[in-house]
Amino acid sequence: RHLDSGALEEVTVTTNGSQLAKYAKELAACGVKRINVSLDTLDEDKFKTITDPRLFDINYLQRCIDEKLTSEWVSKQLGVHKNTVCVHARRLGLNFPGTESTGELEICQYLDELGVSYVRRTRKIIAPRELDIFIPSHNIAIEYNGSIWHSEWAGKLKNYHLDKYDDALAKNIRLLQIFDYEWNQSPQQVRGIILAALGKTIKIHGRKTEVVELTQGEAKHFFRENHLQGHVYAKHCIGLKFQGELVAACSFGVPRFNKIKQAQWELFRFCNKIGLSVIGGFSKILQYFLQITDAKTIISYCHVRLFNGSVYKNSGFELIKQTPPGYFWININNNTTLSRYQTQKHKLDTQLTELQFMKNTGYSRVWDCGQKVFQLTRM
Repeated sequence: RHLDSGALEEVTVTTNGSQLAKYAKELAACGVKRINVSLDTLDEDKFKTITDPRLFDINYLQRCIDEKLTSEWVSKQLGVHKNTVCVHARRLGLNFPGTESTGELEICQYLDELGVSYVRRTRKIIAPRELDIFIPSHNIAIEYNGSIWHSEWAGKLKNYHLDKYDDALAKNIRLLQIFDYEWNQSPQQVRGIILAALGKTIKIHGRKTEVVELTQGEAKHFFRENHLQGHVYAKHCIGLKFQGELVAACSFGVPRFNKIKQAQWELFRFCNKIGLSVIGGFSKILQYFLQITDAKTIISYCHVRLFNGSVYKNSGFELIKQTPPGYFWININNNTTLSRYQTQKHKLDTQLTELQFMKNTGYSRVWDCGQKVFQLTRM
């Protein structure tokens, strides 16, 4: 009807082709002149079967790059999305021009504002691995990880990020690994982590601060503004004020994970106000907490890809273990992220395993570097 009236110039159909033979004549009778056959799979072997073999040919892709052809042009020749071309090129150690992420460029701009010199996209430091940003003056490197490109779908398996962290550590380099969703959702908090790692925060001595007990509302506001993971309910929230301003906070509660029930308390959150460092602030809050609770054991976690755990070591905590890499899920079609706790088997309405269900719904796992577990024990 709309074709006859001139309201539409053309009607096309996207299909996986499974019912095409059955309905092709009817579609043609309705005015459909063109179709697009789209075959989707997360299975690597199946993907290779249904895809133009040139996508996996390093010589073909290198020639395209040498001839300054764009990933978009190549994608049209191969019948795949341009992002797929970029992913497989990177697997082969190649990069198409103009594929730099906006987030990585913004981090570089931030370093420029701080007056920090850096080297980009170098393979000379931890060869053959590439570092996105290396800061020689501080022996710090920064990786900006696009979640899709750093997922299992893109070939980044369980130990990929941990191995890179270990390779950097072996060269005495602190490697910060930042995921795109963190930068996009919490850019100020990520800037604060980078600023602190570079030692460019404003220093305040803890002895000049006042210990205060915080309400849940006060703690919630402070952690949401200054902590990358935001707020979590806690029984005790303790802060430090300097000249009437809240400059640091810490929260404690009952351990959340069954395997560590032997600990009385868990330290959930600690952070300074972005741009500040309170010298001795963590220890001051800790001592106050120990006085009001007489706690004998406290456990806490430190994300390896972002922090080195020095605040714990300097306050009498012992490193008791490092966990294997954890993961979150990324939807490769719309970039939606889900934590592993949101997709536990008992929360899914399915008979499939978590892995089977999530893959079938378009998600892929993204692995981190694990966590260091610290414990303070008092006799």
